[in-house]
Formats: sequence, C-alpha cells, structure tokens
Amino acid sequence: MPSYDKINAQTIAEVLSRSPEAQRVAWGELAIRKSNDYSELYKYLVGPLGSGKAFIEHSDLRISAGNRVVLPLVGGARGGGVQGSGDRIGKEKKLVPKDFDFKIGRWWDGFAINSVALNETVIGSKWDRAASQFLQRNLGIKKTDDMLMELLLRSNARNTLRPNNKGTRDALRTADVFGTSTVNRGQAVLTSLGAKPVAIAKSSAGADIRMFTFLGTQFAMESIKNSSSYLEAAYNAEVRGMQNSIFTGDISPWNGNAIYSWSVEDPEDLAPAGCPLVARAYVGNAIASGTSAVDIKGGGGVSNAADTDVQFFGYFSNSPVVGCEGQKRAADTATERYVAILNHSGVNAGKVMYASYKVNSGNKITMFKRLGASVSGDQVTTLGNITWGSASYGGVALADSAHEGALIVEVNSFGVPFGYVLALGEMAGVMGHGSIDGKSAIAKRTEEHRNHDMDHAIGLETTFGSRAFERLDGQVGGYAVVECALPIPGFPTVA
Repeated sequence: MPSYDKINAQTIAEVLSRSPEAQRVAWGELAIRKSNDYSELYKYLVGPLGSGKAFIEHSDLRISAGNRVVLPLVGGARGGGVQGSGDRIGKEKKLVPKDFDFKIGRWWDGFAINSVALNETVIGSKWDRAASQFLQRNLGIKKTDDMLMELLLRSNARNTLRPNNKGTRDALRTADVFGTSTVNRGQAVLTSLGAKPVAIAKSSAGADIRMFTFLGTQFAMESIKNSSSYLEAAYNAEVRGMQNSIFTGDISPWNGNAIYSWSVEDPEDLAPAGCPLVARAYVGNAIASGTSAVDIKGGGGVSNAADTDVQFFGYFSNSPVVGCEGQKRAADTATERYVAILNHSGVNAGKVMYASYKVNSGNKITMFKRLGASVSGDQVTTLGNITWGSASYGGVALADSAHEGALIVEVNSFGVPFGYVLALGEMAGVMGHGSIDGKSAIAKRTEEHRNHDMDHAIGLETTFGSRAFERLDGQVGGYAVVECALPIPGFPTVA
C-alpha cells in the first residue's frame, strides 16, 4: 500500500501567529471575488489588459485611495510612406507614449444588528455569513453601477444614437424601440469611432470569437424578441427544437453582433429598483389629489420611504452621482424632467399620474408640477407635451394621485418611458482596485461593537475606480449609447 503525507492542518490561531494580517486579507480577497458574482459585467464582459473584453480590470496594490492607476499605452501614426527609391530620411513616424490613468477611492458599506435580535432571530455565525453575503452583493452592484454610469455620463453626440434616427430624447415616441435596424446602425457608429469587437468566446480551435456586444435590460430587449425580422431569421437559420433561441430566451447574434439581455429584478428588500440603463422606483408615501407639489418618495412603502440613505431615485436624471473614486455628476436643479406613475390597485387602478421635477436628491424627488384637471397652484392642465384633455392620454386614463407601491418610471416630455442599450467594443471602460493601506489587501473587514456589547456591526471597505477608456486623441470611442423608448405595459401609446 502506498503511503501519503498527512495533511498539515493548521488552526486560525497558528496562521495568525505567523501573519496577523492573513485572516483579514483572506476575508477581503474572498469578498472581492464573491462580489463579482453579483455583477452583470464581471460575468462575461470583464478581463485583464489584452483580453479583448469590453471592460478591462487593472488593479494595482502599490497605490492607495486617492491615487491613480496608470495604464501605459503607445500610439502610432500613418503617413504616405515612400515609393520606390525616394528619400526615406526624416519620413519615419514617431511612436507616441501615452499614459491612461483613472482615480480610485475608498468605499464602505455595513450592516448592524442588536444583540437581542441576534439571540432571538439568527445564530451568530449565520448572522455573520448573511451580512457578508449582502456586503458582497452590494459591492458587486456598486462596481457595475459605477462603470455603467461612467459610460452614460461620458457619452456625447458622436457616440449617441436613437432608433429611427430621432435626434433628441423628446423626439422619441412609443414606436422608437430597440430593434435589428438599431443594431446595424450601432455597429456602423462603433466602426466609425475605431472601436474593435469584443472577445466574447473561444472557437473549437481556441481562437477568439469577436463581436460588438449590445447590452440592455429585458425592457429594451422585449421589442427585438418580438421583431418579425428577428423571429423569422431565428426560425429559419437556427437549429430546430427546444435549443432554438425563440424557446431558450436567448437572443442570437445579428449581423455579426452579440446581443445580451440583462434581466433586472426589482428588489424585495430595502434597495433601489432598476439600474443605470432603466430608471424605476416604487411610491413610498401615497400621493393624494391636490394642487400643491409634494415630495415623491421611493421604497414601495411608508416604512422604507423613511430611510434617507437609500438612493431610490439615483438612476433618474438630475441626481448627483458619486462613484467610489468621487463625484461623477453634480446634481442638476435647473432642468425640468418628467415621471409617470402607474397605479396598480384601488380606484385609480390602470390610470397614470404625470409629474415633473427639477430637484432629485437621489433619495427623493421634489415635485415641480403635476398634471390635473385645472390650473391651480402647482397643478397644470398641460405638462410638457401632455394635456389632461378628456382625462385620457394615448389610450390610458389619467389620475392626479398615486397609491403606495405604484410604479414610477422616467419619461420624456411626451410621456414615453425611455432607457438605454450600450453598444460595447473592446476596452470601452477600465476599472480596478488599489490597496486599502498600502499593503496587500484590496478590501478589508471592519467591525463595531458598542453599547456594552449590545450593538454589533460588520462592514466591508475597499478601494475602486472606473473610467471610460479614451483614445489617444482624448475622445471616448470604445462604445456607443442607444437611447430608446421602452415598451412597458400599462403606459400610453404615443404616436
């Protein structure tokens, strides 16, 4: 019989006796890896420099919060060259070194519990695991939000397009949804910007399969799944049977472009709904009929609405956007924006309330005007391009109130819900971690025990930063933004 060496089992105390930081470092490393499981980007679209992915992760443990991670790049040039025996001296083109950098900053999140609740509801170890899991989830979502908001905020006229060649957000109508023609146009825009396709998979021979990748929520992708041109192509070109994308729910590539539908779930706990690509919220405190402007609170109920920390409206326009590395967008208090509120129950079930706002703290919206049957106080009969008229609009009845839990979406001045699809090329964005304290940890656990050991809290701290990748000429060119109407059930059809 062969003999094997006995496993050298070690206790935590023995490990810590040699390296006091080992447990803290291991907890932080595990938290970062697990957080990526909750990020839609990290599942398929993130890789190291040179991987060909849409987002490049480049961490540098030599730097701490407030500093910059630097990516060394080299740019070339293209001239006319020299034909035949012409003079070649002085015709050489120079390679231009360029450092692309992005700032990182500290981010912390935590959960607390009272000893009485701890003893009566969950065993201590289960509480620790539950808190760690939620911290990992929140970090994964935060990293995704930061990167997506960065791309949206850095977009410009050169890399923004809308279905049917609509020039502005207010020009969108219900029919201006994301479709196969928009994919074709998005591909043309990316190509004109010099973007390179994303490495999305490996062939059987091991070569990269490269395609531009369109990332959108299920709300934006519903229209393409119902497109007659897409359904016909999927039916005739794909395999028959249950593996066909019509049955699996996947979206097959179109014209050499990958299309990925992100199923965004509205939370059941105390958290914002939606994501940077679609702004959604649920009414916290019921909005009564009246002529005065009131605060619109989120959370879906009175209890949640009382929380002043959760950014229920952080994905809506005008809110301040603060990333891990610092402020990405200052609050806009001048531009008038619009929301539609769909009542699901009560006397106004199926009816839609319209309101506008300028001030959005992220936690709540301060109503500016409301649509109603008469002009009085802050109530108007025409809001933006929506008129009360016969108390219906686009085939849907109107309301001047909203119940607790009603759905809130952002709309343009014609009352059309809108959102975004990102057309991604290689290196559309760059993100990464630095060290917490100049040592080896990119994340660490924090604890707080006070009130004579009655109150306990666990926190997760990390350093992270994100930035849209810039070409050598300083322009963002690795992605395009499609702003489109969203076919959300219950809202008016606007022609």
